[in-house]
Amino acid sequence: MLSRSVRTFNSDARLLLTGTPLQNNLHELWALLNFLLPNIFGSSEEFDQWFQDDAVEGQESDVVAKLHKILR
Repeated sequence: MLSRSVRTFNSDARLLLTGTPLQNNLHELWALLNFLLPNIFGSSEEFDQWFQDDAVEGQESDVVAKLHKILR
């Protein structure tokens, strides 16, 4: 309910203060990124696919590099 409410606010920028989402799970991380940048992180399935593909290939650093590039 809170998430739906704050998404209705018009703003030029958003700041989210939280704990350490990387210590939780990927869906919580995606939810935080989706709140901050919904145009970029619109699909949780696509976000999950990044990690599934790289986990199979053993290239987790590629996912981190993708996230850094998007968030710059």
